[in-house]
Amino acid sequence: MCYKNSDCNMGYSVGSIDWRWDGIVPKINGSVVNRANSDYSTTVYFEAYYIDQKVDTDSRTVADGVRNFDLTFNVALISRIKITVCQNFSTGQQCGSPENYSYG
Repeated sequence: MCYKNSDCNMGYSVGSIDWRWDGIVPKINGSVVNRANSDYSTTVYFEAYYIDQKVDTDSRTVADGVRNFDLTFNVALISRIKITVCQNFSTGQQCGSPENYSYG
C-alpha cells in the first residue's frame, strides 16, 4: 500500500500489506501522516472484504506528525482491502478517492 491523498494536500498514508499465504488474515503496517502544527487531523480507513461482503473495518488517526501502525483484521478470509485517507476539519471531513488492493 502506498497511497497519497491528492485531494488532501498534507495528509497521507504509506505502508505495505502482507497477504501471507492464501489470503488468510493479512497484516498491514505503515504510517499515517498529518502536517505538523495544523488545525486538522488525518485518518486512514481500512475496509476488509471477502468477495463483495464487508467483513471488518479499522482506522488510524494522527493530529500532528506521524503515527505508525501494525494492524491485523479479526476475520479469517479477506480477498480485498479498501483504503481511504481523509482529513478531518472543524467544518467536516474531506476524503480522497479510495484505493482497493486484492489478494493474488
